[in-house]
Amino acid sequence: MNKGKPYGYELIMDLYGCNVSKFTREEIRIFFIELCDLIKMQRRDLHFWDDVDTPINKQQTSPHTKGTSAVQFILINSIVIHTLDLKEDVYINI
Repeated sequence: MNKGKPYGYELIMDLYGCNVSKFTREEIRIFFIELCDLIKMQRRDLHFWDDVDTPINKQQTSPHTKGTSAVQFILINSIVIHTLDLKEDVYINI
């Protein structure tokens, strides 16, 4: 039985006015590696959804959809990030 001790924690961050040069797959990959090392979580699969390799005429143009979404699966959970390039926003769920 748990006896009042938390099983885990969740952190939800909405960040505004961010440096969009950090919104690349490589920068996000580095973020996940460093974060997982910091919180001592074992990384598993990493998946991206964005306009990489998408023809220009099919890329997202709305401020609410243009960006990168990524899920870093960890041993018992996941870390999710959504970037909105045109709004310079990032949403992170750890």
